[in-house]
Amino acid sequence: MAERFLEQLRRAERDFAQYLEGHCARLDLAPADGRMLAYLEARGPCPIGELQAVFGFKPSTLTTVVDRLADQRLVSRKPNPADRRSVLVVLTGAGRALAERVQRLLDVVDRQVLRATTEADRAGFARVLEAIGHATRASAVSAPG
Repeated sequence: MAERFLEQLRRAERDFAQYLEGHCARLDLAPADGRMLAYLEARGPCPIGELQAVFGFKPSTLTTVVDRLADQRLVSRKPNPADRRSVLVVLTGAGRALAERVQRLLDVVDRQVLRATTEADRAGFARVLEAIGHATRASAVSAPG
């Protein structure tokens, strides 16, 4: 029997996590911190709720990551003018510089994957990921309580 999709995904996730951990350690960052900085570089400033939805962290874990980045003066919290009940997480100058370095690490992997795959490979992969998303959402709704 062929290897299951989720096993392949788990293995790829482990490989990527090890890559990111090694490189982030050289930048004195936890991998979650590096991913957060790169996301904020691309899409920031972001409300806390958006970061929660994107990263799927428990609220306490998200607070820990944002606090750690704020303590290092890599991000700051600002009032959200669109929703006064929330705050925006904003990169500082130092955070932006570090985020750019992390993004370059992510770009290396992206370029290597693009060179090693065809458009059809990537379309098939996207369909598999979409199917996993549908299956997990359907399972969450129909799972026995």
